[in-house]
Amino acid sequence: MASQWIVLCQVDEVPLGTGKYVVVGKHGYAVFVVGDEVRVIDDNCPHAGASLSGGHLDEEGVVRCPMHNWYFDTCSGKCTDNERIGVETYESRVVDGCVEILVG
Repeated sequence: MASQWIVLCQVDEVPLGTGKYVVVGKHGYAVFVVGDEVRVIDDNCPHAGASLSGGHLDEEGVVRCPMHNWYFDTCSGKCTDNERIGVETYESRVVDGCVEILVG
């Protein structure tokens, strides 16, 4: 499958300080705005499956899982307490106000 850009949402739909949950097909994504960047990671925490998009996002782009307080860097996807644990990150961009990610 060739890589392609897909639209997730409008950038102005993403609340500051937390994220937006978006489903495409059967896959859930967490979309965050960090400064002037948009970052997209898998939504499910690998620990117990909680929705990372509902967690608190700090100014450096680290999101706290709302279930058990695990912290994930939205840039690298790595857990800040154990870098062997992480979530998938996606190359993202904003085009005409739409958040897009590269998949495939």
